[in-house]
Amino acid sequence: MSETWLILGASSAMARALARAVADEGAGVLLAGRDMADLEAQATDCGLRGAPVAEAVTFDARDPAGVEAI
Repeated sequence: MSETWLILGASSAMARALARAVADEGAGVLLAGRDMADLEAQATDCGLRGAPVAEAVTFDARDPAGVEAI
């Protein structure tokens, strides 16, 4: 797999499972959400699982300015 997934709300259990699954398949992940400590830990995990790109980005859907980060 040579794609990169943008996962919004990446701290949820469902999003975490998706991130792990696509990383296991070799896809990159951009994890967006409010809890940067959690997202950075997830990004590290995804990188260890084989994601060529695994980054955490601050994102809050209630803040229009946050869209620029992603």
